[in-house]
Amino acid sequence: MRKIIYNQYGTNEVLKLSNVAEPTPTTEEILVEVKSASINPVDWKMRSGELKMMSGKQFPKGIGCDFAGIVKKTGNDNSEFKVGDNVFGWLPYKEAGTFSESIIASETLTIKKPDNISFEEASCLGMIGGTALIALNDKGGITKNQEILINGCTGGVGHLATQIAKAYGATVTGICSGKNIDLAKKLGVDSAIDYKKQDVYQLNKKFDIIFDTVGNLEYKKSKMILKRKSKFLNLNPSGLLDILHGLISSKYKVIMANVKKEHLNELAKLSEAGKIKPIIGKSVKLDDAIKVISLLEKGENILVKTVIVN
Repeated sequence: MRKIIYNQYGTNEVLKLSNVAEPTPTTEEILVEVKSASINPVDWKMRSGELKMMSGKQFPKGIGCDFAGIVKKTGNDNSEFKVGDNVFGWLPYKEAGTFSESIIASETLTIKKPDNISFEEASCLGMIGGTALIALNDKGGITKNQEILINGCTGGVGHLATQIAKAYGATVTGICSGKNIDLAKKLGVDSAIDYKKQDVYQLNKKFDIIFDTVGNLEYKKSKMILKRKSKFLNLNPSGLLDILHGLISSKYKVIMANVKKEHLNELAKLSEAGKIKPIIGKSVKLDDAIKVISLLEKGENILVKTVIVN
């Protein structure tokens, strides 16, 4: 089978589309034929060595954490899955490797795909949807009728966070570029702000939760628009001090994606109910994936999500 691998940390040049042996699942594992895998910024951060503490030192490594596909083989007769099941899920960072024709997936991080969403859409749910749930629900404690501000509301995590917040009954103010205002409204924001035209710190309202998916809001200034019992959620901390602050503060939280099955189940439930739907801007074949990863890393503006399809 074909799989994108790398044998050392570095630039995109270390990635190679290689022929490798198809793996065999063991107990509590399944072999999945990958139909779609989504690309996330964490993929090239791991490849570069920026996240060595999470990805480890053992090579060769694969790339990609999100997947959707069809079960080809189970590791035991008591599996909750059967051959032919349509599934989606997430691979932990050390096991990354979904940019491949087949993968080994843990049953604990895989669930059946809702019938009303495509493989492409399902493959976008794990990383960004899980991150949004961890932020808004686990860390933010979102409840109905709260006022939520989402910075980067039309981005990868942001566009699902917006839909999730609305599904939970919150009122959402979204920050984005002027060209994405219409998209923000389609996602369900109650108020859309062009960050180039309006100073967010001067808004005439206060929020229960601010979710900064971009990482360019200042927490100290944001206190002016936060309610007394509120949460500031930062997806992109600027350094170790930010991370340490997130560990000790009750109001300021740094968000790390540690997706669990409970998150996948909730995402499936929301998808099945038509409450959330990932937006896919581009689909590419495995042969073109390395080139597209390079373009995305350099900042090519592709609408919301890019997926690799087999």
